[in-house]
Amino acid sequence: MNVRSLRGRHRIPRCPKPFVCDPEEGPFTTDEAARELGVMISTIHRWLREGVLAGEQMTRGAPWRIVLTDEVRKRLTGGEAPEGWVALQEASDRLGLTKSHVSYLVKTGKLRAVRAPVGKRVCWRIDLSSATCGVQPHLFEQMTKEDFKEEEYDTTNGFARFRCPKCRNESLLAFSCKSRLCPSCEQKRMLLFAEKVTGDVLLAVPHRFWTFSIPKAIRGIMLRDRRLLKLIPRCAFEAVKQAMKEALPCDSAAGWACGAILAIHTAGNLLQWNPHIHGIVSEGLFDRQGKFHHMPDLDAKLVEDLFCEKLLAELLKKKRISPGLVASMNTWRHSGFSVHSKGAPADPQDPAFFHMLRYMVRPAVALSKMTFDSENKKVIYRVNFNAMLGTDRIDVDPLEFIAKVLMHVPDKNKRRVIGYGVYSTRALGERRKQARGEELAAGIGATVSDYEPLTEADEFAKRRRQSWAKLIQRVWEVSPLTCSRCGTEMRVVSVITEPVVIDKILSHIAKKDRAPPEEHPAA
Repeated sequence: MNVRSLRGRHRIPRCPKPFVCDPEEGPFTTDEAARELGVMISTIHRWLREGVLAGEQMTRGAPWRIVLTDEVRKRLTGGEAPEGWVALQEASDRLGLTKSHVSYLVKTGKLRAVRAPVGKRVCWRIDLSSATCGVQPHLFEQMTKEDFKEEEYDTTNGFARFRCPKCRNESLLAFSCKSRLCPSCEQKRMLLFAEKVTGDVLLAVPHRFWTFSIPKAIRGIMLRDRRLLKLIPRCAFEAVKQAMKEALPCDSAAGWACGAILAIHTAGNLLQWNPHIHGIVSEGLFDRQGKFHHMPDLDAKLVEDLFCEKLLAELLKKKRISPGLVASMNTWRHSGFSVHSKGAPADPQDPAFFHMLRYMVRPAVALSKMTFDSENKKVIYRVNFNAMLGTDRIDVDPLEFIAKVLMHVPDKNKRRVIGYGVYSTRALGERRKQARGEELAAGIGATVSDYEPLTEADEFAKRRRQSWAKLIQRVWEVSPLTCSRCGTEMRVVSVITEPVVIDKILSHIAKKDRAPPEEHPAA
């Protein structure tokens, strides 16, 4: 029995609605605040939950009391942004933080921002001058003679000297540190993987991206015995292949295969132990003659059931789980296994396709999400809000944080990215051998001995060194070889790596207060 029925039965009059003290500032309820700001009530609740809008409740479940000051209205009603305020993506680039971290700073009031109209949408515009973490210059911003100072640019790793053949403009580009935890170097590794997969591995057929996750009941088993991690991608591949064969109208699918590249991940968004798989699979099967049969409408629920059945059978076979646990999990309303798929763009050179491949091999820890609270001696790791854990950050002791990170370091000589079917190492080797034989038969290349000294790794390493500028342009949409004055492609005239030479060059530039001297065209 609720309050309304009790009031009606005993004829108790309703309490008059209290008069709002200030019709401009409130306090308002959620529906009144929605009308004042011109948004949906669900948006008000989301802003309250994320901290964008401040409000209070007298008790749990009581109506919200929201105060709308002039500053809050100006920030949320979509007014014009002051000059110099930038969009979320540009703020992320300038601050060296992820977009989710910048959003967190905006929500917590550490960055000033307003919602400004952009076409038909209303987007955040952020004031970078209010940032306390320091603004970084744009990547590959041209260095002038005033910029050659050690306190502004770290040149201890050396730099390359570029010159425009048309206008003779020169610039310097510092080298990366090549450390394992450097975000720039890790980004390069992801780019190289995506470049190799799109250029050397994938065939010209439709593909689909898949994600496989397992229940908490068996995650601890994988932590205690990491050798069992290899069962997850193998069972995932077998489940997808069997689902494709069962969906075929004919029964003569013996020997047919699909292609898959699956990556093993062990970290959740808050660095908890969460083994799962990200991968790309051909959207169909190849018959024995090599003809591709497209199958776009594959039932993800069927793949999930097969994946669950195969993985539990393998763990039961290895005596890692008991038959009682398997019988109990089969009675659960939700088994805890999860399978999701998404169609990949048709063009492998599409930026979205390239981004998904990079996401497949992303590292467990993002340095841009990590800060250190020197006052409390805590490491703060911020991510998007995790509804299951009820938080968007972890505050831990430095040693505990190191322990969390070490938990996700793979064992030595263990592969994290595995190819199956037509994308397996053996299949790729046979395909490459066949292609070389066809080239020799057609008279392309001299002899087989020309190919023997150059291995696959050597060939890719050579292309990698040549395509570094293209990889940079894929991510930042800025070519480091483009002249800022005339737009002509610049050329590398020298590479400086010796610390003594670096110091001499920069000291000479600072002393003479001029740009690097030009060399003779014939040099």
